[in-house]
Amino acid sequence: MLALAAAGAVMAGPWVVMDLAVTNTAQIVFPSETGKVYQLLASPDLKNWPAAGDPIFGTGENIELWPPTQADAGGHQFFRIRSEVEPAGGLAPWRLTGVSLLLNEGGRTVRYEFGANGTGAWKAGEVTRPFAWSWLRTGLNAGKITVTWPNEASEDLKLDFTATLLGRFTRDHRVEGLLTSTDNGTFGSVPVESTPLVPTGLAGRRIVLADGAAGSTLALETGNSGNRILDGQVQPVTYSWLVTGGNIVTLTANISATHGEEYRLIFTEPRTGKFVRKTFTEGVFRDEDAGVFTLSEAGP
Repeated sequence: MLALAAAGAVMAGPWVVMDLAVTNTAQIVFPSETGKVYQLLASPDLKNWPAAGDPIFGTGENIELWPPTQADAGGHQFFRIRSEVEPAGGLAPWRLTGVSLLLNEGGRTVRYEFGANGTGAWKAGEVTRPFAWSWLRTGLNAGKITVTWPNEASEDLKLDFTATLLGRFTRDHRVEGLLTSTDNGTFGSVPVESTPLVPTGLAGRRIVLADGAAGSTLALETGNSGNRILDGQVQPVTYSWLVTGGNIVTLTANISATHGEEYRLIFTEPRTGKFVRKTFTEGVFRDEDAGVFTLSEAGP
């Protein structure tokens, strides 16, 4: 396919004279299936086939690609597509049947139970509401749940996994197909009934924090060290923690030689709650923010 790119335009009477650059490119369109992952491969010589771009998760719709070209001296470029059915890799699961998730909305925690045959139940306190649901894995660590209520309202729950059944969500509420509101927070799997409100240890756990649309993760590997994950960047931290109330934990993290953070974790249920974070530079208070958090199941 020939593509024309406009480099400039000059008015000449009623006509527009354009300086055009002509380049060779190709559009690739192919049908996809949910549960399959597709990888575009490119080669200039039909011998070596490196990956071109990231894996693409099937949606059941056509996929359109405009691949980069790295042609040989004769202008040749060849493509092929490799597909796999539910390959291993990534944190997002291929299925949610039998899973129950707690969504920390900030003001409350609600429970979504994903049963068989696309049926489920939403629970908050003593209130239970049935819904229909479908799940689509959209990336190695991401997926989308479509929840449909009996009154024709619906939700799109977009999950960003930072550990097994743990991460951040963004939820779009729709009425008759029209977007009415959006909220976000953190999510995790439902704890067993005997889980204490405040953990007995943090080693081996992850704390997912959501501050508005942004978020970070504290991966606490030992009793005093771990990593902070922010915007995909991993930074080692040392930390200490102390139960300072019946449902409150104070966690102090040293991010660098000059930067420190103090978290006040207020548990409202096992593994979920609200946080207040203070940041310090060279020991001097800088600012304060707040949000919600979810704690992983792993660890003591």
